[in-house]
Amino acid sequence: MNSNTYTGLLDKLYEHGEDPDIRNFLSYLELFSLKVYMTEGIYYADADPDLFYGIFKDKASPPLLNYLVIRKKELTEGFSEDAGLIISFPEVYDRVEAWGKFMADHPDHSLRNDAMGLYEMYLSTLITGMDNSRIFDFKQEKLNPEIKSLYENIMKDGKDSLSRKIITDYYTFLSKNDFRYNDSIATFLDKYQLSTMLAVQPPTR
Repeated sequence: MNSNTYTGLLDKLYEHGEDPDIRNFLSYLELFSLKVYMTEGIYYADADPDLFYGIFKDKASPPLLNYLVIRKKELTEGFSEDAGLIISFPEVYDRVEAWGKFMADHPDHSLRNDAMGLYEMYLSTLITGMDNSRIFDFKQEKLNPEIKSLYENIMKDGKDSLSRKIITDYYTFLSKNDFRYNDSIATFLDKYQLSTMLAVQPPTR
């Protein structure tokens, strides 16, 4: 393909104009199962969320199919933008539980490490928030009431899951300091081999 074919195409994308060149370009990317996304005002190409599911759905083992179904949903919804969530905190918890169940159902699967990485990222987000999705307010450094309510609902849901136990432990830990941010949170994270999602660039999807 001639590299000059799409000269100025990015300018047209940023202008959000309807243009035959843009439609042709996007159709060309689709031939390779790529789509155009934007993060922090910059366009980039990435795999279609349906790519691997579409290839393997009729050939995959039950554990692999389970993995592909979960990831397809996550990739379609996205995760963060400019260090802020584009899904809700309850939805983050749903992801924690989904990966926790995957690991419980398939403890010896080769994708367990991938699942664990996603599980820890979502659980860490639930505990620390992100730079632009804070769980403690800036002025009083006190736990956001909506997050406090979410933790309480998690504690009441009766699930016998590790994530519920960790959130319960965290709630108890915060209650001893009037639900205010404190430096000992880092020690709590270490206890469960988690890490803060503050001052990092989370994945967009």
